[in-house]
Amino acid sequence: MTQSFNLERVTFYGRSLSEYKQMFLLDFSDWVGKSILDCPGGPASFSREARQMGIEVCAVDPQYVNNPDKLLEIGSQDIGYVISKIAQTSEQRKWDYYQNLEHLKNRQLEILHSFIEDYRNHWQSQSYYIAASLPYLPFEDNTFELATSGHLLFSFQAHFPKTFTIDSLLELARVAREVRVFPLRANEQDRSKPFAYFEEIRASLHQQGLTVEVKPSAFEFQVGANEVMIVKRI
Repeated sequence: MTQSFNLERVTFYGRSLSEYKQMFLLDFSDWVGKSILDCPGGPASFSREARQMGIEVCAVDPQYVNNPDKLLEIGSQDIGYVISKIAQTSEQRKWDYYQNLEHLKNRQLEILHSFIEDYRNHWQSQSYYIAASLPYLPFEDNTFELATSGHLLFSFQAHFPKTFTIDSLLELARVAREVRVFPLRANEQDRSKPFAYFEEIRASLHQQGLTVEVKPSAFEFQVGANEVMIVKRI
């Protein structure tokens, strides 16, 4: 029997601007001078890299209550934890973006240290990194042009009730004019099966005046996790 990729907890694990571009189908030239919410932000270097391009990015994560040294400790531990799980299920991965486990680990450490350097400069001002968590965000309606949400709402299906996923999507759509979510499969999900209650989620969003479009993503590491959901107000 094939072993499933199962994370027992939500991890503090980040990704780079390059990965965001592919996951969320983003042409960053379209977003210069505009505002993006990244939620959860985790230890991603995306916020730092995007701001260097002239994009206003605010990252939100409950772990931002911690100081930089503590986040470095948490992030380092979680990189080791996640990669150990990936090593057990490596046949369920597409090794094109990442060459192998060593390359993946080195990239993750680079991303983490880039994040920590930026976080160390800004965490006390709460200007770019804000401690908060879904489904309640401390922003006014339509504060952002776009919200990106990666590797949480569908990835950890076993950890959250269906109502959490729906409420979180509605909250992201409240504070941002457009929402993009990746991936649309649970971590441990059989790639031959659709997400358990995706159509129910789509219907709930539509009832609240939102359109839901699913497109093929340009990024696929977990085999079968290759779609992005785009939510907009009707």
